[in-house]
Amino acid sequence: MFGSWWSVFANVITPVGLILLLGLLSGVKFIERTCRSICRMKFIISERNLITIRLVTLMAAIAGLALIAESISLNRLGEQKESVTTGHSTPQAEDRWRMKLWLHQRNWWISLLNFGMWLVVSRVSGLVFAYRERLEKAREENKKLEAMAKAR
Repeated sequence: MFGSWWSVFANVITPVGLILLLGLLSGVKFIERTCRSICRMKFIISERNLITIRLVTLMAAIAGLALIAESISLNRLGEQKESVTTGHSTPQAEDRWRMKLWLHQRNWWISLLNFGMWLVVSRVSGLVFAYRERLEKAREENKKLEAMAKAR
């Protein structure tokens, strides 16, 4: 069960975040708009619509929780190191400990990547939207100035 969660994390959640990030940075207006609307999707948590959460916030929260969980697991494995690496344990026990350590380190890096990526997607989404709004306002002002110049 837990292994399949990390497979979903690495093979679904990460690519979705990367696609959204690349779409937001593409410079193509309709792709940016589509990615922004996906990023702004809201999920209702309570019955009376009192609590809603955006997709990027939810993904960043999940990745943050996974990062915390893996940090705790790595800390626990670090505490076990002395009992495993001393001469009192079997080579199989030490190998098992190293496999667990490698697994948790890999999961820690995956969750760190996802946490940072979803924070960047959230921020880029807001920046691209603000940039597009300012660009439209500047174009409207430019048209007004050109019209005034022609009228003279």
